[in-house]
Amino acid sequence: GDMLGVVTFNASTAVPLGLTAWTDAPSGGSRQDAFDAIDGVTATGGTAIGDALRAGWNELDDHGDAAHDWGIVLLSDGMETTGSESFDSLITALDEASGKIPAVHAVAVGPDADRLRMQRVANVTGGTYQAVSVPTGALQFEVLQLDLDARYRMIATDILGLQQNFSLLGPLNDGNEISDVVQIPVEGSAAEMVLSLSYEYLTATDTPVLRRPNGTFVAPFKNAGRHVVWRVPNPAQGTWTLTIAYQVPGVQDNNEEVPSPQEVEEFLPPYLVQASLRSNVTMDVFLNAPVEERTPGVAIGIVASLTDTGPLSGAAVLAAIETPSGALLNRTLYDDGLHGDGAANDGIYANTFSQTALPGSYNVTVEANGNSALSGPFT
Repeated sequence: GDMLGVVTFNASTAVPLGLTAWTDAPSGGSRQDAFDAIDGVTATGGTAIGDALRAGWNELDDHGDAAHDWGIVLLSDGMETTGSESFDSLITALDEASGKIPAVHAVAVGPDADRLRMQRVANVTGGTYQAVSVPTGALQFEVLQLDLDARYRMIATDILGLQQNFSLLGPLNDGNEISDVVQIPVEGSAAEMVLSLSYEYLTATDTPVLRRPNGTFVAPFKNAGRHVVWRVPNPAQGTWTLTIAYQVPGVQDNNEEVPSPQEVEEFLPPYLVQASLRSNVTMDVFLNAPVEERTPGVAIGIVASLTDTGPLSGAAVLAAIETPSGALLNRTLYDDGLHGDGAANDGIYANTFSQTALPGSYNVTVEANGNSALSGPFT
């Protein structure tokens, strides 16, 4: 079964929740224990990243099941400042280890995080690296929470071997301040769909409603706090709908008058919808430059591989690159043999991104749309 634990660190490390079996119940369980341990963290002191990773690795070595995948999520917003084992030494130890090692999924928060080493440890262990900017403005806390939610969901998707096929940050700009209907396309032949909704607040009376393409209702798999998750085996091909509604204070039913759009601002809070499929269609994305060569001014090749039972050609593939300044730039990836993609029509799509003058992290999101003989239309 699944297990979880929590390691906290500043100038020293602590293990408020040692690696233990994952349990979840109305009365609590280890999942709630993990929440409590994280909620008890106070930002103070130094930053001993190497020691913290060693503590997590030790927990897996001492108590983990070697027959299961091992993973560590490293969340940090600063450079290493102290510790008995340096971050560099720990990365070398992981790289040279002969036994089982965890995949380290690194999430760098803000401009002061040790982004280079976090990328290296993810690369060495087969994990993922993601950078999260710290937003400003009235909704900065909610936006940061949703951004982190998106990163954690992407990590879970990677660990579970799923393919993300949909992501949307709401509310929709559709003129309806009280409810949104989110349309989610699903390809044919998928073995499973995992759909999640994250939000900062909704009233208890407004449970989101998921419906199949034929209109039938799907009950949530999990509804906990500000997260709702649906797990659907063999989802039907077509457009699924998720309705998210807000109960206007003082309005009890549909017979009462609600404020007009001109009288109110958006009632719905920021929310995030993500969907992933266990699918025959898979996409893998690579950057062709080693981590140590990804320096300002160096062009980076973006490469995507599309397959079902074999290479998938003829798809439309687009890379969206978020720069350190927050600007969003698009690059079409080609399978024509002329853009660093190998042979033409071999299911390998690529292009070069050269606007890398700014130092910092560049987030790359790749979307492919096409048709598979096995699964039909896909995204």
